[in-house]
Amino acid sequence: MRILIVVAAVVAVAAASPIGFARKGVGLIGRSGIVTVDGRIIPFSREFMDDIVEIGESGIVTKSGKNYHLTLDLQRTKRDVTNGFTRPQIGSIGYSGAVLTDGTIIQFTPEFIEDILYFGESGIITKSGKNVQLTADLKRV
Repeated sequence: MRILIVVAAVVAVAAASPIGFARKGVGLIGRSGIVTVDGRIIPFSREFMDDIVEIGESGIVTKSGKNYHLTLDLQRTKRDVTNGFTRPQIGSIGYSGAVLTDGTIIQFTPEFIEDILYFGESGIITKSGKNVQLTADLKRV
């Protein structure tokens, strides 16, 4: 009975909160935690809940700056901030996309983000073997 109450509470908070979303076939994520389609509950600590600013399709932004990437199955992973690179005159590129100096934002799809293995100056190496060349202005060819 307690588990049912906890599940109902997590689902209610996830559904009622303006922060959170449902990923079809995977589960729900909200301020208080994650409920997977198989019924597993992954609660967040009170400290982590208080630190959340925004939850989006690809990650969680926190007030403390310790942002988390979400895998396609809604698992939290901390990305290494050294991955990716910056070209001062053009912009920065990282796991979720690129931010150009003119303010343009290029966002990668969640599927592409999961497939990234390594960044280099001229391209991105993927796990699937479909490597991507980058133009001089950090756009994918």
